[in-house]
Amino acid sequence: MKTMQSVALAGIGILVGLGLGLLRDSNAKSKLSGEAESLRADLAQAARSQNEAIAQRDQWKAEAERLREWGEEVHQLRAEASRLRHELSDVQASRERSAASLKKSQGLENAQSVEKTAKLLGKGEGKFDGMIPFESAPPVVGAAIVREMGGGQLRFLHTATEDGKAFYGVKGQLADGRAIGMRLAEDGSVLEKSTEIPAETLPVQVQNPVVQTFGDINISSAREIIDKGHVSYELGAKGPNMGMQITVRDDGTILAYSAKFRAPEPKGK
Repeated sequence: MKTMQSVALAGIGILVGLGLGLLRDSNAKSKLSGEAESLRADLAQAARSQNEAIAQRDQWKAEAERLREWGEEVHQLRAEASRLRHELSDVQASRERSAASLKKSQGLENAQSVEKTAKLLGKGEGKFDGMIPFESAPPVVGAAIVREMGGGQLRFLHTATEDGKAFYGVKGQLADGRAIGMRLAEDGSVLEKSTEIPAETLPVQVQNPVVQTFGDINISSAREIIDKGHVSYELGAKGPNMGMQITVRDDGTILAYSAKFRAPEPKGK
């Protein structure tokens, strides 16, 4: 009987020991599982932090690149602004010189010369009002004269009326010495411009028809005429025993011509 009790107690002890061991194992597994879950959470948080750091770094790099590009653009804009300031200063100085030259040139010619200018411009049919000082022209007209003459010298400025509208006639010289004549409206728009040009700069499509039509002639002078957007050329030409005036459209169409013949010199002279 005692033996059976001892065996029973031993069995109970073994069971209790097994139970306690299982309990310890369960607690250990639970603890390890919790620690593993915590580690996984920490790793996930670390991965998120790393991704955020990478994104922030990329954003900073992009921002730094934009700042660099903006810096370069600002540098270029400053350089361009400096260049424009210098150009504006040069233009202003040129305008001041032109204005002084134009002002100084007033009153150097008489009314008869001004009438010749009006005829040269081909507008003698209008009512001639007379020469005026540069300062009395409307500002828009004065600005247009300075712009078109580009530092040249004004010889005449006069007013005239045509069809009840006032216009301004100009004759002068460009900075390189070439003659120029203009008619300007009161708003400063250029109605007509006649500019002396080197004969050798005539377009080929203008030279060829003249040579083909009139043969062996030498073009000695040329003027470019711009009238209401249409371009033509007035040519002075010399041939054997004659001189010619020829008007040619910019497409080579001969619009008009006239010739003066000279008697050939007697032989033996």
